[in-house]
Amino acid sequence: MKIFTEISRQLVTSDTTPQTETDSVRSDVKDPSNLLQRLQGYVDSLKTIAKKHNALIDFSELNELFAKARQQISDHQFALALETFHEIKETIAEVKRELHEEASKHESQRAEEYAQKYLEQLDRLIENAKKQGVADEIIEKLETAKENLSSADNPKEIIKEIRKIISIKDQFELTKNDRLESRVLQVEKTLSRLSQVDRVDQDDLDDALDTLESIKQHLYKGEFDAANDLLRNLAKQLQEIKNSL
Repeated sequence: MKIFTEISRQLVTSDTTPQTETDSVRSDVKDPSNLLQRLQGYVDSLKTIAKKHNALIDFSELNELFAKARQQISDHQFALALETFHEIKETIAEVKRELHEEASKHESQRAEEYAQKYLEQLDRLIENAKKQGVADEIIEKLETAKENLSSADNPKEIIKEIRKIISIKDQFELTKNDRLESRVLQVEKTLSRLSQVDRVDQDDLDDALDTLESIKQHLYKGEFDAANDLLRNLAKQLQEIKNSL
C-alpha cells in the first residue's frame, strides 16, 4: 500500500535507533500526523470487516501502538513515532492474515448453509416434477445435480452446482414455484436474525417456525396457493414482531 511505502521511506531517512531526539533530528523528520490518521482509517476498515464477518480478531495491540504513536507525536518525537508506525505495519500484516482466515471460514460456512437450504428446495422440485409427469431423463438430471451439490465442499463448487441446477430448471421450465422458494429463503434469514435478538418472544418465534414448516410441506406437495397464503400471513407476523422491538 502507498501509505506503507511512505512510512518505509521516512524510516530509511530517520535514525534507526534513537533513544532521544536532538533538535536537528526534529527539524529533519516531518510531523507524521497525516500518516497516522490515514493508517488509523485503514485499521478502522479492517475492524468493520471483522465485525461484518463476526471474526474474533484482537485489535488491542494495534490500539496500544496507535496510542503510543499519538503520544510520541504529541511530544514531537517524530522519528520514534515512525518506528512505532513500523510496528503497526507488522501488526496489521498479522491481523490481515487472521482476518483472511476467519473470512474464508465464514464464507465456507455460509455457502454450506445455503447449499443445505437449496437441497431442501431441490427435494421439493424433484417431487413436484414427478407429480407433473416430467420425463425420467430430466428427473435423473435433477437427482444427479442434487448428489453433486450434497458432495460439494467449498464455496466455488457449491456455486457451480447451483448454477447447473438453475440451468436445468430454466431449460425445462421447472420454475413455477421459484418465487415462493425465494420468499421462503428470505423468511428463514429473517427468522435467523430475530432469533438472535433477546427481546423477541420465543413463543412467537416457535409459532413462526411452525408456520414455515407448514409452508414447506405445502410446497413439497405442490400446493402453491396454500403455501402462498401462509407466506403472506407469516410475513405480516414477522413484521409485527419487528415493530414490537
